[in-house]
Amino acid sequence: MRCSMRTDVIVKTWWNDLSFCSYCLRFLEKNWQEPNSEIIVLANTDCQKVCQDWRFSDRVRYYYLHPWPDGNQFQCYLKFLPDNFSDADVLASIDYDCILTEPMRASDKMSDNKPIICYEPLSEMVKNPGRIMAINLWFPIMEYWLGQQPEADYMCRFPLMYRADTIRAVRRLITRKSGVGLPEALYSDVPFRPENFPQHPFKMCEHNVLGFSAYLHQRDRYEFAPMAEASWPVRQYHSWTQWSAERQTELESILMAT
Repeated sequence: MRCSMRTDVIVKTWWNDLSFCSYCLRFLEKNWQEPNSEIIVLANTDCQKVCQDWRFSDRVRYYYLHPWPDGNQFQCYLKFLPDNFSDADVLASIDYDCILTEPMRASDKMSDNKPIICYEPLSEMVKNPGRIMAINLWFPIMEYWLGQQPEADYMCRFPLMYRADTIRAVRRLITRKSGVGLPEALYSDVPFRPENFPQHPFKMCEHNVLGFSAYLHQRDRYEFAPMAEASWPVRQYHSWTQWSAERQTELESILMAT
């Protein structure tokens, strides 16, 4: 079934992860089969010399932006601005270290033309010691911006798909609550270092805030599915620790086999 709403893909990357990103794009070029869909790459300005030598089709479009000292919160900020780069009705966000291993269309992640948002219930997360950090970091942020205690994590199963008007609504929510513009509300000059992740002063976790807002305010326009019951052909890696020559060989072999 074809999606009746135009869908573009958004990929945010930075210098340290261009190797993973190049494979993310190669797999998207091969397997993202949504008609009339662009793949929009938002990259820091220092990536331009590398990206301009990549040989992808014209549907891959690049935009280069000056990052904040806090690269993590800068990418969160950009996730609220996709309509600056796209006029699509739906935006499919995928991380640069995610690999789409099989053919996929936007309708594969929709139900009755409603984007599917996967979630992991808090009741399940507390049973897993590895998820306690996520609870401690992201749940207070969701509660701060949306004024209610969340009962789930919504950053599950890339690509994460949102209606463009949902993103605009959350953008307005942020500016109303903060009383300042979006960049002023989210700006951080604390340099982000992966090794200091648990102690970093996060202001925003964009996918959780978007997903929780959709659940609270636009529930009839989305389908919500427990993470354990949903899967898509996307293999997610951890870019900080999993890039290597062996990983590159693995990805090349997957490309050749599919």
